Amino acid sequence: MKRLFVYGSLLEGQRGHTRILNGKKPLVKTWTRESSFTMVTDLESSFPFVFFGGSTRIKGEVYELTSLEVAELDIYEDYPRLYGRQPVALECGEEAEMYTPLDPSWILEKLEKREMVLIPNGDWVGFLSSAS
Repeated sequence: MKRLFVYGSLLEGQRGHTRILNGKKPLVKTWTRESSFTMVTDLESSFPFVFFGGSTRIKGEVYELTSLEVAELDIYEDYPRLYGRQPVALECGEEAEMYTPLDPSWILEKLEKREMVLIPNGDWVGFLSSAS
């Protein structure tokens, strides 16, 4: 079993959760321990991008997954072509892996051109609520 920290479309109540995680319940809802991330979205894709480098903690959920479930998520996240899985320490004292872009330079370029929006508090669901 592998522990995975999710922060966007795979969160409970989001579009990818039922389709990919089959309505599975999270072990815990928590934040990353370190404020060392950046969260952005382009508003058209309906999901966030999170990468190392920055000053934001990320809010998410931890799931315990079988190797088959991880393999399905790898396809959904385009691992290992676009995304990698990185270990992350969590506020709850646990450690899990999370998907992060292998090369965030294109995201930074879009952010500089204002083609993406920064989510300064690291809370995807809260951002969606405030944007609607």
